[in-house]
Amino acid sequence: MEGRRVSGTVFHPWGTDVCGRLTYDGAGHAALQIAKGGRLPFASDDLEAGTPEELRRAWDGYHAWFGRFTVSADEQFVTHHIEASLFPNWAAVEQTRLVALGDDELVLRSLPLPYGGEAVEFQTRWVRARAAEPPP
Repeated sequence: MEGRRVSGTVFHPWGTDVCGRLTYDGAGHAALQIAKGGRLPFASDDLEAGTPEELRRAWDGYHAWFGRFTVSADEQFVTHHIEASLFPNWAAVEQTRLVALGDDELVLRSLPLPYGGEAVEFQTRWVRARAAEPPP
C-alpha cells in the first residue's frame, strides 16, 4: 500500500509491513481488510476496556469495509458500493478504483482522496491467494 501526494512524493502510510485481504465473489459481493504490521495488543482482553490511546492506535492501523462491486464495461474500473465501513463516512457510498490486472496480481489505484489535510492517490497491490491444502 502506497500513497502519492499531489507533489508526486510517494510514501507508505502504514510502513511496508502491511497485510490484508480483498475478496470478490461471483454474486457481486466484496470485502476488504487491511492491517498495519506490528499492531500492539490492548492491556486487557476485555473488548470494551481499551484506553483512548489503545483505541486510537487500533483505528490508525486498520481499515475494513464490505458491500457489492461492479466492473466497468471496458474492465478498467471497479466500483465498490460500500454498505458499511470502519470509516463511517464511507458507509453507503461508492469508491471507484482504476484496475491493473495481471496473472496473479491486482493493482487498484484511487482518485485523489483527502488524507492528512491533502489530496493523496492510493495504490494497493494484491496477490491471488492460493487454495489451502486440506489437512492430512
